Amino acid sequence: MSLDPFAEAEQRIQQAFATKANVLDLSFLNLDAVPTSISNLSSLTELYLGANQLTTVPKELGNLFNLTLLDLGKNQLTTVPKELGNLFNLTWLDLGKNQLTTVPKELGNLLNLTWLDL
Repeated sequence: MSLDPFAEAEQRIQQAFATKANVLDLSFLNLDAVPTSISNLSSLTELYLGANQLTTVPKELGNLFNLTLLDLGKNQLTTVPKELGNLFNLTWLDLGKNQLTTVPKELGNLLNLTWLDL
């Protein structure tokens, strides 16, 4: 019996925390929410949340200061939290294929971005 999407995500987050993983892939799980426990993964450098059903993402993602890659593409997002502007190490940000109506001006703080898809 397979886990529901949220339980599957929680399980992957717990495993990543236990192993101090640098990469976490939660894409294609049909998630409609991101567990806030994800904010405990301070060692993450790559986070894949693409191809889900997310309408929002928690502002706590802005505390993952080591992220260099964040994939939020192919969701149902209409906006993203301004706290993502705290991810100064981010070089790759995918927000494409969402339903964004606005992006926070704080994303302008991401001076290391070399790839951005809106």
